[in-house]
Amino acid sequence: MASSAGRGSMRAVISARTVGLRKRLFLLAAAGILGVPPERCLYVGDAERDVTAGIAAGMCTIVARYGYIEPHETPDTWPADGNIDHPAALLGWLPAGR
Repeated sequence: MASSAGRGSMRAVISARTVGLRKRLFLLAAAGILGVPPERCLYVGDAERDVTAGIAAGMCTIVARYGYIEPHETPDTWPADGNIDHPAALLGWLPAGR
């Protein structure tokens, strides 16, 4: 998620005690704490449930293909907005000047 906090700063910590167990609620709570509308957030995950949660929260979703994806899983078929193969590739998904 986007944040104006400096490198190494944490702006939000969300737990199941805060919002329950639904991942979509975690995402919406974090966006709210940061003061960023969900549609301006970018959610990166390495599981199909991450993509589903991001879409349900109204966020752009990216699959981190370098994550904990099992050999039988097919992340290219998940309904994400895009896929990346290494963390630096995420820069291409951020607005210019960020």
